[in-house]
Amino acid sequence: MVSTDGWFRGFTEADFQGLPLVIRGESKEVRYLGNGQVVIKFLPSIYSFTENRCAQVPGSEVPRLWASSIFVDVLRAVGIRHAYREVTDQWVLADLVMPHAAEFRKYGLPAFVPPDLDTAAIAALPKAPPIEIIVKQFLTGTTKHGCIGLADTRVRESHPFYAGMPITAEGAFPEMVVRFDWRNPLRDQKRGEQVTVQIVDALEGANATEKRINAVRDRAYWQQLLPWASRVADQMLPDQIADWFIDVAKARRTAFLAAKTIAEFLATKDIVFYDLCMFIAEDGGLVYGELSPDCGRFRHLDLGMLDKDVWRSGGSSDDVVRKWNLLASLMSGGVR
Repeated sequence: MVSTDGWFRGFTEADFQGLPLVIRGESKEVRYLGNGQVVIKFLPSIYSFTENRCAQVPGSEVPRLWASSIFVDVLRAVGIRHAYREVTDQWVLADLVMPHAAEFRKYGLPAFVPPDLDTAAIAALPKAPPIEIIVKQFLTGTTKHGCIGLADTRVRESHPFYAGMPITAEGAFPEMVVRFDWRNPLRDQKRGEQVTVQIVDALEGANATEKRINAVRDRAYWQQLLPWASRVADQMLPDQIADWFIDVAKARRTAFLAAKTIAEFLATKDIVFYDLCMFIAEDGGLVYGELSPDCGRFRHLDLGMLDKDVWRSGGSSDDVVRKWNLLASLMSGGVR
């Protein structure tokens, strides 16, 4: 990490709240420090679309910060740029990567403009596309659940490298895959109301229409159905559309190299890399987001799951924090 001469170690919550807000999402809050730098606070939230679980898990942000610090150093050692400058057990000091207008709209926030930078300096800042990049080495997660029938198939016999190779649930892909997803909000109220009305009408034998929304709000199961019906998953983009927002060729190369570097590092700790979500700036070369067990799947050869799947499968909040601390401990060379 880049040295800050120790001053950042004494940074407090009061210091943080006194800074201008850049953006606040489900998992992080970002505030502007000045001179093109930000302080990031990890929020103790965990979410799984597949398992429809969402919770605040106090203490979960600590191993996420710890793991991110390790992974950023691993990437930096091989020349992969990352926006994080320093990571403590509470905060991240990072270069400002300007959020996309779609992100401000998603969270109902005004667009942030750095007050101390001129127009030219603002234009030169790295920019964040509304894109999440997923690197997968195994058939897991949304790909497994969303691509019905993909498991138990084989690669076409005419493929030049992987002819006839089996594709199985939880099995390794023939090669590492890089995917670009559009970042949706966790929930869409309007969509949820429409779906809920359709379900209610199916149960009651009525006809689903927009006008039915108010008519069924008093049903006992409205509040039970609505949170489920309003869920929205991120959507995989064709490369052509993704390239409108991010340099796909460069970003694919950066994501692949970052994932391979992390996978090779984890292998020295007897940990298998399954997949990882990451954020890369518009230029395709600067990684700027969290890298932690909240963003990927990692399995130890003897100790099993060390990621969010512990929680997805019904584990308690304590189980999650314990496993995430174990992952960070193993990566740092010991267990505490």
